[in-house]
Amino acid sequence: KTYASDDVKNAIKEGTKKYYNDPNGTVLTQTELESILAYAKTKNVKIIPVVSSPGHMDAILNAMEILGIKNPKFSYTDTASKKTTVSKTTMDLTNKEAVAFTKALVEKYAKYFNGKVEYFNFGADEYANDATYHGPSEKSGFLVLQEEGLYDDFIKYINDLAAIVKENNMKPICFNDGIYYNHDEMNGTIDTDIIVAYWTPGFQRYTPASAKYLSKKGFKILNTNDNWYYVVGRNGTGWWYGSEMAKEGMKKFNFTRVVGTKENEKLPIIGSMACTWADEPQRTYKPEIVKELMTLFAEQNSKYVYRKANYDIVEDAKAIVPQDLSKYTQESAYAVNKAVANVEYGLKLEEQDKVNEMAEAIKTAVSKLTEKTGEEAKQAIFSIDAGRKYFSKAQLKQIIKKAYEDGYTDVQLILGNDGLRFALDDMTIQANGKTYASDDVKKAITAGNNEYYKDPNGDYLTETEMDEILAYAKKLNIGVIPVINSPGHMDGILGAMVALGIEKPQYSYGGKTSTRTIDLNNKEAVAFNKELLKKYVSYFSKYSKVFNFGCDEYANDIDSSDEGFYNGWSRLQKTGGYPKFVTYVNDIAKIIKDAGMTPMCFNDGIYYNNDDQFGEFDKDIIISYWTAGWWEFYVAKASYLYDKGHKIVNTNDAWYWVLGNIEEGGYNYQNSIANIEKVAFNSVPGDKLGVPTIGSVHAVWCDFPNAKHDMNRIMHL
Repeated sequence: KTYASDDVKNAIKEGTKKYYNDPNGTVLTQTELESILAYAKTKNVKIIPVVSSPGHMDAILNAMEILGIKNPKFSYTDTASKKTTVSKTTMDLTNKEAVAFTKALVEKYAKYFNGKVEYFNFGADEYANDATYHGPSEKSGFLVLQEEGLYDDFIKYINDLAAIVKENNMKPICFNDGIYYNHDEMNGTIDTDIIVAYWTPGFQRYTPASAKYLSKKGFKILNTNDNWYYVVGRNGTGWWYGSEMAKEGMKKFNFTRVVGTKENEKLPIIGSMACTWADEPQRTYKPEIVKELMTLFAEQNSKYVYRKANYDIVEDAKAIVPQDLSKYTQESAYAVNKAVANVEYGLKLEEQDKVNEMAEAIKTAVSKLTEKTGEEAKQAIFSIDAGRKYFSKAQLKQIIKKAYEDGYTDVQLILGNDGLRFALDDMTIQANGKTYASDDVKKAITAGNNEYYKDPNGDYLTETEMDEILAYAKKLNIGVIPVINSPGHMDGILGAMVALGIEKPQYSYGGKTSTRTIDLNNKEAVAFNKELLKKYVSYFSKYSKVFNFGCDEYANDIDSSDEGFYNGWSRLQKTGGYPKFVTYVNDIAKIIKDAGMTPMCFNDGIYYNNDDQFGEFDKDIIISYWTAGWWEFYVAKASYLYDKGHKIVNTNDAWYWVLGNIEEGGYNYQNSIANIEKVAFNSVPGDKLGVPTIGSVHAVWCDFPNAKHDMNRIMHL
């Protein structure tokens, strides 16, 4: 079904009023919340939104009933008294319609907060205690779930919510009591990416897993010690979770002490959270009481919470930054944006000098803004994946002609990318004290290509054909950027090495072997590949100014996530292999430079995770920046690479098309068309600082080489 926006809004308002009709107001609008988020950002305070389910969702349950979803609430029948109690707070996890609606609602909020916040808390505490714990059975809701065989539904539900949060680039948080309740591991595995807000070790007839147990399980703990809790309106002495109880708790339990642990017992935590709750929303909120508790908590934990420096001078400096920087050169505008982005909020009062220096840096950058004198020259490059899939001489000339007609400056011919679709007349390779005869190398390349994909359209282009292609491009004044990819995406070359008798050239780890990636510890394989690249570099040096040697996605085809390695780069860094990658990249860059060309490669492996401890990359390498990364794929930011001295070519994957994907699948044609229209030429993935670029690349890929050529769509792009 489609639940119309106004119907859902009205249902939420009415559902909230049914829970408590607040005379102060019912809901915040999106505009109001955005104002709150913007204000918090000016103070460098992070916002953590919470949308709680499957418990504490009275208003949403009421809204579902208003919208026609039947029986969304959990009900419990006590075996002794035969009395049935319906929860006002908690969803019935066996009601598929209610579960689907709630997930869709949570996903809507997650999508809204994507890019705005770092964390998203989905609650998951106190399942139906109003119907069970406080009912005739006097059992916790989690125990009832376990007794009735429904705890696995709860685990699946919270794992699904965690996945929604992660898919929207946030870190999931939930409260602790339902996580392996009573140390029960029989009903499923809970995603350890969930940060556990640990608030209670339990109480009478309520037995959550201990914080120590969850920590050993691999969960990160956010210390949410309920000894610091304050419930609005419970002022003075004698109140449970009252203001005086919170004060005593703050004095007794320091910042790092997790509830349920002994005084000197230390558990690793990512931080602590002191909470104000509104269990009785009709009670009067007195901000002075909350402020008093906040101040006390800060004073008691001055090592972690401290008085901040005065940032007024920074705000004054930011106020002189022109709102429109588009009329200035990219370099000078970037310097301003960088100075603003470099402001480190939250410094201590005694660090005021640093704050003053940051303000001066902004003023200096503004004073050096330089207006453009004309249009900044940029390369416009069309890239075709003629490595995985064979493209004929005629087809490549057709692409070059269209690039010329549309005003492009260059065409990037990806000739070695999984497959190797171009062979020189003389393919003799001298390496490892051996001579690999030209015909043997060509046969081996054919064998390697066929092992990757036997293309019925052809195996590889000849040197004569390439000469004609390059001459045609030169006639039209179109630059050609050749690409021979390594150390990844080289299935055909690795297959050729095997055919030539080089043993085990492929990278392997944990009993798994990459079909596409060279083992940088295999000296024979590396030496052969360098000599192979030298031949191609030497050939293209007569025609091209830039040579792209790839360097992306190192052995991503091996899954070792069970060991915490979610991609080849993290695996290389954590297993000590990354320094050899740095050396390899610099060696190839030198080969290209020695031939009089400029080296270029893709961005994801260069200073992976903004980490330069493994060595410095050659600054002359142009970075073809295609991705800002994804979940557990932490590539260096474009600004980081630029500041390291590299020139940036924007190869934004928002424009990508993978041949064969039209309306569905990753990088499909329809999305490519839409993104070409809305993503600006200089908009580098993940960049918010306006990092200077020397050009942009629009790429067509052939991840599925058996897909038809579809030249009409390629021409249209």
